[in-house]
Amino acid sequence: MTEETTTYTDSALCDNVKNFFNRYKVDDSYKYVSMIDTRIIQGQVVEIDFNDFTDEVKEMLDVQPKDRIHTSIYRAISEVFQVRRGTAELEQLKQQDILKFRLSNCNIFDDTVCSNPKLIHYEDYDKTKFEGDEKITNVAIHLQRNNQFVTLRKTEEVLLYDGKIYDNLQAKTIIKEETEKLIPNCTEHCRY
Repeated sequence: MTEETTTYTDSALCDNVKNFFNRYKVDDSYKYVSMIDTRIIQGQVVEIDFNDFTDEVKEMLDVQPKDRIHTSIYRAISEVFQVRRGTAELEQLKQQDILKFRLSNCNIFDDTVCSNPKLIHYEDYDKTKFEGDEKITNVAIHLQRNNQFVTLRKTEEVLLYDGKIYDNLQAKTIIKEETEKLIPNCTEHCRY
């Protein structure tokens, strides 16, 4: 008997968390939507109780690495905030690193305050590897070690295999995000 495993794209992880935030009600008000709006504007930490999550979301998060959980919750909070406050205000708060959250009642982040996931490295990170002449080569090695990429010969298009399909949009997104995360002061030239 084979066991079926479910894999999630980064967008699916974010969407599931965001849907939970948008639907969770306490006393006829949407607890997390209200909290996200008020706390971020006041520069306070968004407090998320792991026990509030549905069983489906808990199971999904339990099998994900820390960096993917961090990114999905951060993106979900950002998207909930953006609906009511707009993109310009969201981007300004992200640049100032004001958007922060704490996930309580679980041991994923040990009850620490989390901010922009692009500023954090979860593995042994040596900044010197991603500076100088070899930075692009080292990013490529890192990406290939952690992902399954293929390049089409005729078009030189890069695709990412996610276990079911080869996807060019997901490949571009991962390459861009990881490059920005690894290379300090990353320029547009480094990302492509």
